[in-house]
Amino acid sequence: MPLNPTQYSERRDTLALLLRETADALRSVSDEAQYIQPGLIQGHITELLAIRNKVFEDQFKLVLVARFQGGKSTTFNAVAMGGRVISPMGDGAIKCSASLIAARNCEDPALRGVTLKWRTVGELEHLCADVLTSGPIDLTTPTGLAAARAAFEAEFELYQASRDRYPADKIELLPIVDLITRFVADPALGEMQQRLAANPPSAAGVAKLVRFPDNFSMRWPNQAGGFTLEESLFVFLGSTNLADESPSLKRLGLEVVDCPGLFASRYDTSVATAMIATANAVWYLLDGKAAGDGDLKAIALCRQLAKNALFVSVNLKADINPTRKHITTKIMPHIEGQLAQAGVPVALQPYHALLALLSQTGARLLRGGEYADSTTFMRQLVNDWSLEIDEPNAAGYWSALCEHLLDRLKSGVQDFRAAGGQLNEQTLAIVERESGLTHILGQLEQFVVSSRAHTILITRGVNEAISAVENGVEKPLAALEAVANQDEKTAYDKYDEAEKALARFEQVVQEQLEFIEGGQGRLLDEQLAEEFFEQNILSAVPGIASGSADEIANRIKTFRIISGYTGEWIHNIFGQQTAKQIIQSIVQRRSTEVIRLRAVDWMKQLGPEKSQALATMFKQADRINNNLQEFWQVGAGKNDELEKLGNPSLPVDVFEVSSFSSFVENTLIKDIGITVGINALITGILTAIAVLLPGIGTFFVAITATVSALFLKYSGLTSTGTGEKINIELCKVLNTQLMVERKNIIDRLLLPEATSGISLSNFRENIVATLNAPIKETRIRFNAQRHDAEALFQKASSEREKIAEDCRRLREERVVPLRLRLEAYRSETEWAWRS
Repeated sequence: MPLNPTQYSERRDTLALLLRETADALRSVSDEAQYIQPGLIQGHITELLAIRNKVFEDQFKLVLVARFQGGKSTTFNAVAMGGRVISPMGDGAIKCSASLIAARNCEDPALRGVTLKWRTVGELEHLCADVLTSGPIDLTTPTGLAAARAAFEAEFELYQASRDRYPADKIELLPIVDLITRFVADPALGEMQQRLAANPPSAAGVAKLVRFPDNFSMRWPNQAGGFTLEESLFVFLGSTNLADESPSLKRLGLEVVDCPGLFASRYDTSVATAMIATANAVWYLLDGKAAGDGDLKAIALCRQLAKNALFVSVNLKADINPTRKHITTKIMPHIEGQLAQAGVPVALQPYHALLALLSQTGARLLRGGEYADSTTFMRQLVNDWSLEIDEPNAAGYWSALCEHLLDRLKSGVQDFRAAGGQLNEQTLAIVERESGLTHILGQLEQFVVSSRAHTILITRGVNEAISAVENGVEKPLAALEAVANQDEKTAYDKYDEAEKALARFEQVVQEQLEFIEGGQGRLLDEQLAEEFFEQNILSAVPGIASGSADEIANRIKTFRIISGYTGEWIHNIFGQQTAKQIIQSIVQRRSTEVIRLRAVDWMKQLGPEKSQALATMFKQADRINNNLQEFWQVGAGKNDELEKLGNPSLPVDVFEVSSFSSFVENTLIKDIGITVGINALITGILTAIAVLLPGIGTFFVAITATVSALFLKYSGLTSTGTGEKINIELCKVLNTQLMVERKNIIDRLLLPEATSGISLSNFRENIVATLNAPIKETRIRFNAQRHDAEALFQKASSEREKIAEDCRRLREERVVPLRLRLEAYRSETEWAWRS
């Protein structure tokens, strides 16, 4: 292991201090070097401070995943919020998530705050479609909304008539659809959203905004009409991002995401899947009971998407036998066996989410801090469990809850009582130990260090700082010193020559970039989209057909049992059109699910070895880069002014990477014009897939017409026989229609209708932006140096001599030592990394 967490923390703290000192020193230089454009040095000072802040911020995304009541929101409040109860922890009766919540440490007070993102109408329609399966959902028109509300009322009647037989996946969303169709067109909704955008809530305000209304399960459905719009905002909130000072997140540089519960709905599952796909690591929390099929599938999904960056813990809570010994010796080995048998070998970690939360709350109380939300939460638990307390205050609640939970665990309770049973350093240490949080965070920290330390400390850290010092101060000072020692005509002639050379270079850049822009670029985009179509859509047909056929066959069997009809029973009961809608809904959902998973793997592993299109892009980009380097070296070698600007070309190994993800990682060091990061690409394209197929030409018309005929034809067969027949026919029609729609699908992948504009074209556009960025930076530096030189010649010769001497002194005595210190740090860190 190159660095352990302690060494990494020391190296990171040293870098942060060094960057702060460098920024302060450059500010001092800027005050003295009045003849350099103020914005030039200040821009690099700002850059240094941004690099310094970034080492403590969201360099690593951890996504918390669990089924309902699995403890992920409790863990989010412990890890991300330092014990504050912000993320809703459910009311235990209705299983549905409110919204995605993310938190990161933010060093700059000016950038701290809360950002809300509301669900689009399309996302709300997607949620409704999981319940209202009778036809397309349209919430944008009065007619469509009235139809959706009528469909909900009909669905609600079905629920009321047979609550015990109503599908479990629908009951979890039925009240959500109720609130959506009730309030989506309310003008007050938009007004509230605008008001919150203008005045974002505090963290405490977020807690109220994302939680379900009080007594939600008791009030719905009997008092459904009593919910106010303000109480129902959580339904329309897609995500909440909190940027604040957070010691726990600063320690690891984490962004922690509490994503919607898997299987709350197909929409929530798609959101969670996209988030897992973009995570650096996933922490899956099991609930202390035997893992069900859903858990096994979910962990397998996380393993597929996160690869080796998966941590799985078992929450030490259980209804029957909640002791640590029983869970760790009986339950955990059983779950590990289940996972191994399912082909997902994972080491499980014991963990108690509520004790973890209390450990963080207790630590804050010991430091003299107290949050009203945490105290209210603890008081509520004390009352719910009828616990006796010595003092009705936060510390008293804390002690009673910890002792109660440790007693249930039959672990640590004697130590807790022996240490006084009240909040103190000893009892807090026992709670931390028994929670298992420190151990899991230690493992996570080791993983962060092994996978990200070099990028954070070197690539995005000291290398950029050295570049800022060289390009922002050292070379401009050297250029001014040289100009000040020249006569005016010679200096102007050199700058004129440099201007012509730089203009020629920029012209060559544009000519070179034509190889991956214009018509050629469009062909490369189409080639990449063709690969996507072949490898992720067309090849998904067997999986789509098999899953759809089984579900359709089961639907036939179920309806036959319920109705008692044979032969053309579905036509007699529901009519042909409804059969088509049912089939379209099934095939559409299966298509999205299967293609989504294939697309995630494809995008995360996309590299020159697996994609001829990307290999061509990288090969041409590397050739362009080499040509530019050669052309620059020839031009700069003939002109001192260009040589002082530094080499604008990219490092020779920028395009020698294993995947597009690593390319973005290696180049997205600062804002150089990258159009879309790999995380946004994955999320955006996954979102596009969810709406891609249903809107394409006659795709589903042909499928539903064919399969609905089969629906009737094979209704007399057994479920197995029906599935086999439908599978064969569905494979044929899927392949046929996909080939018919091939051109339309590729066009949609390259020119999406979504307002985000994210598409497969962004892959090539990022490469072009990477090549263009250093050229643009070179032009900016040249213009700044020429401007300063022209200002210099407005001064008397004696003053120019003094400026030349000042430039030399500042450069040699103040700036070069700064750069040498940074280079020494880089050498020391590289040595520590390799040793």
